[in-house]
Amino acid sequence: MEDNEVNRLYAKSILTKWQCKVDIADNGHQAVEKVRQADFDLVLMDVQMPIMDGYEATKIIRKLNDRVKREVPIIALTANAIKGDIDRCMSAGMNDYLSKPFHPESLFQMISTYFDETLDIEQAQSSNTSVIDLSYLNSICHGDKAFITEMVNTFLANTPAMINQMQNWSNQANWTMVYKIAHKMKPSIDFMGIEKAKILVKEIENSGKQNIKTDSIPEQINQLGDICQQAFLELKDLLKDNFAVLK
Repeated sequence: MEDNEVNRLYAKSILTKWQCKVDIADNGHQAVEKVRQADFDLVLMDVQMPIMDGYEATKIIRKLNDRVKREVPIIALTANAIKGDIDRCMSAGMNDYLSKPFHPESLFQMISTYFDETLDIEQAQSSNTSVIDLSYLNSICHGDKAFITEMVNTFLANTPAMINQMQNWSNQANWTMVYKIAHKMKPSIDFMGIEKAKILVKEIENSGKQNIKTDSIPEQINQLGDICQQAFLELKDLLKDNFAVLK
């Protein structure tokens, strides 16, 4: 139940690979009607949708006469996983929440708490061997390998220098500059689908910006560098193969 075309494509692609049957609603009203008309094992509910948002749609579903339908697990998809939004999701009757953009592994772990037998576990586990996931980048450019190549080359060319700069500013305890570089790195890390790096760079950004937990920043930068080094190797291998694994 997602109104953004890119997000729909991304989620559908992941779920289809896990051999899930997927139905899509463009808005909250349509989501409610689909649940009325058919039985679903689980609902991924975007909280921001036109006509009727995910909160209202969930409240209506929870009041349906059919017990199976009204008790269907509902996972909120939200871009703002802050306490107020999380509380609102829970109050509306949602079972859990997942922040966007999400990594396939995060989605798998979330869904498997409800229906692990419905997923292709081998497929999901295979994603753990790699630190990168170009699914999102591939989806937004509709498989344009020239565009993907340009994005990857830009990432490979710029990221090592930014990590070195971050380390240098960290050595000088200039947390404002550390924050600025971390903030600048976030989009490219998102595009490369480096989930572990995404978590770290966000923590570094927040600590540097607020000047808190700064004693942890040097080690976090080191960890970020290690993860990116692995990503560099994987991306270079994909470049050599002309991204043959992407369809």
